[in-house]
Amino acid sequence: MGFKKKQYAGFGVILAFMLVTAVVMLVSMNHMKKNMSEIVQDRYMKVKMATEIQLLFS
Repeated sequence: MGFKKKQYAGFGVILAFMLVTAVVMLVSMNHMKKNMSEIVQDRYMKVKMATEIQLLFS
């Protein structure tokens, strides 16, 4: 195997690694976004209820 072929192979391995890393990051970010949306929706209801209770005591 010549030097050029080794360079191309190494570059291909690096590109493949970067592609796999990017896919894992995108999947992970999508999962985190879904979880954050659930947390925000849950917190919104609690904040709304707390505001209503505060208004009742005012």
